Amino acid sequence: MGAVKQKQHFLGADIDGYWAPSIDAAQLKKDGWTKDTLTQFFTNGSVPGKTEVFGPMAEVVRESLAYLTPADRSALVTYLLDSPPPKDVPAPQAASPLAPEVFQRAAKSYIDNCAPCHGSGGAGSAAIPALKGNPAVTAAEPYNPIMVILGGLPAGGTYGPMPSFAGRLDDQQVADLANYVRTAWHNGGQPNASASMVAAWRATANVPVYGTQQASAFDCPKVGGGPNSTGPDPQAVTSLTKMMQGGQRQTNLLIAAYKDADSDASPATVVDGLTAAYCPVVAQSQAPDWQKASELHRFTLQVAAAISESLPGAAMPAVSTIWATPTGTSLVARQPTQIAAKLTCPDPTAANKLVPKALVDAATTLVGKPTIPVTGDAASRYATTLQQQNAKARRADVANALIVAYCPLVLAKPNTGVAEQYSLLTGFGQQVIQTLQLGAPQFNAAAK
Repeated sequence: MGAVKQKQHFLGADIDGYWAPSIDAAQLKKDGWTKDTLTQFFTNGSVPGKTEVFGPMAEVVRESLAYLTPADRSALVTYLLDSPPPKDVPAPQAASPLAPEVFQRAAKSYIDNCAPCHGSGGAGSAAIPALKGNPAVTAAEPYNPIMVILGGLPAGGTYGPMPSFAGRLDDQQVADLANYVRTAWHNGGQPNASASMVAAWRATANVPVYGTQQASAFDCPKVGGGPNSTGPDPQAVTSLTKMMQGGQRQTNLLIAAYKDADSDASPATVVDGLTAAYCPVVAQSQAPDWQKASELHRFTLQVAAAISESLPGAAMPAVSTIWATPTGTSLVARQPTQIAAKLTCPDPTAANKLVPKALVDAATTLVGKPTIPVTGDAASRYATTLQQQNAKARRADVANALIVAYCPLVLAKPNTGVAEQYSLLTGFGQQVIQTLQLGAPQFNAAAK
């Protein structure tokens, strides 16, 4: 990457308002790190008496490093402790098709979010795929990197999982980052990702996610149509399925047909409706389930591309604490870009515009007045219980209600500094959000 000097590789950086300390070999040894303690840290994010991970690095440990095989983890530790000092040679900055201001902000976004795992040159590692020269990155359409940035990836083969960045990056930032990796390091992709494309994909809900039970079983989206239903129109979906079974595959004609049947449908509903209509057609094929899921994914992307021109890219509002944001049928965690001088809890009255007051009250009663910090099991139990007691509530609302209820308890804990308060609240919020993410399949019908 042009914005990274190789001599500064591993030497620390400011990431999302948190200072990531130097992890070059000399500094690690000076700080007393050994192969055993570093291995333990990369396994569970904690070394008693030494440190505990929080902030963006917590996502890296929880969503990626913890899934490495023992051999890969050992190789990573050996590399960090035994690597020679980096050369004082700046990385080459080849001519980029991106405008200078776009290149600069996209390069910084890559440094902050991607380089710690994929490397400054996009080369990846044994447990992390390369971005340089990757045909999935440089394909004609930019949806592969857009999907991965928004949705992350489950573990598979020799690779560990990748966390979602949907809660951290807005539509324009995702588009800039996708265009950057498609054109950096002599990659031959076109910088054709746009904020409207990202908005279209972010809004879709009904396509099975790779690696999930839904995708492996190839369950088609269930279309309702009951009172106050906000999903796709079932009659329009049935009509479109018949059109597709008859051989109609022209995306623009299918979109127009759906809009004729449901003139008030939002762009996201149109995408979901066409996906639901095409799913039974794909399901009737003799292809293996993974190939069916891939074909449905391809079709959904094609529809999203066709309709994306009507969707403006949306900037994400800033958050003062960890906060859950709904994405499709699930949710992602957002964190403040920097730690303020004082932790300010979300105002229950103001939060009521986003979180129902009754849900906040229920969360406050459920949490009670426990000893802070609560255990991870307790946080998970709060999330599961509140969701079960409010089956029709969105999972993001459930998570945020618990965050609103827990924050004053953190503030009331004596002898805690601002950084520790943020860490306590963030850890609780991450546990709650992760519990609801993992529990998503059983709540899908109620939480859409």
